Amino acid sequence: MNNDWILPMTISWKLSKTVGRFIHRFARDQQGIAATEFALVLPIMLTLFGGAVELSNFLTVERKVLSVVQTTADLIGQETDISASDISDIYSATLQILDPYPTTGLSIGVSSVVFDEDTAAASEDWTSSYNGGSVSSATTLAADFEEAGKSVIIGPMEPISTYGASKLACEALISAYCHMFGLRACAFRFGNVVGPRQTHGVGYDFIRKLKADPRRLDILGDGSQSKPYIHVNEIIEAVLLADNRSGTGFNVFNVAPDDAVTVSEIAELSVTAMGLARGAVELHYGSDSRGWKGDVPIVRLDCSRIGALGWSPRWNSREAVERSLSPLIEEMERRET
Repeated sequence: MNNDWILPMTISWKLSKTVGRFIHRFARDQQGIAATEFALVLPIMLTLFGGAVELSNFLTVERKVLSVVQTTADLIGQETDISASDISDIYSATLQILDPYPTTGLSIGVSSVVFDEDTAAASEDWTSSYNGGSVSSATTLAADFEEAGKSVIIGPMEPISTYGASKLACEALISAYCHMFGLRACAFRFGNVVGPRQTHGVGYDFIRKLKADPRRLDILGDGSQSKPYIHVNEIIEAVLLADNRSGTGFNVFNVAPDDAVTVSEIAELSVTAMGLARGAVELHYGSDSRGWKGDVPIVRLDCSRIGALGWSPRWNSREAVERSLSPLIEEMERRET
């Protein structure tokens, strides 16, 4: 028998047996498994962490840039006569919003678009820029907002609550239907509405709390929140007037007095309306300027459009709140009996 082939076969068999034992021991050996898993997972974790940090920075900068746009347009739009030095000061102020992020790559462009008194044709009145910024096709952007003899400022709308977002979405949908199908509609943006049969609101909340505990009043926020308040009777008058006198298409009206009242003032009015001595009630404030998440602490409304139709409020914000508190107390007492 030829034994030349036996030796290689024996070596191959021993080698495969040795490799098999090694693989078996390797599969059962758990020493260093945590370090191995960590080495495999670490690159993924670092990538996710770095991505999360960069995404957070991106979203923060995006919000700040939008705030720069809104603030610049708002400050310039409040002036009827503005100089180049005024605009330069506004640029300097609004750039602070981006802090601590660099502003070297930021460009701002502002264009004033006016509409002809007779034809309502849009034309660019003046333009200004920071760091080479410009507004592309400003007259085209403003065309859908034309109103003879008026000027327009267009800025991004960024709701901070689901409540605000839902109202904005409804307006957008109604506007789209009016433009596409030739419908006529009016949207109203009211100040804080007060009056009989309220079921919520700051005055209602204060009266309810004082009836439960006449010695203490807990206030949401620091009390500095300042907003216009309008009586429900005046809301009805404004709506009926706009329906009779507004034009075709989609029309938006702000409806409110041109002043405001603070939450602290409403607290004092509520204490007085309840017949309580001011010093007998402890007012406990929160630490934040917002009363709740999504609250807008400072609100002012330009009501010139509804005013042009002939509407004006009979009562200012403080008077509207005062008129609403007594009916609230009476209604609560009736429900209790």
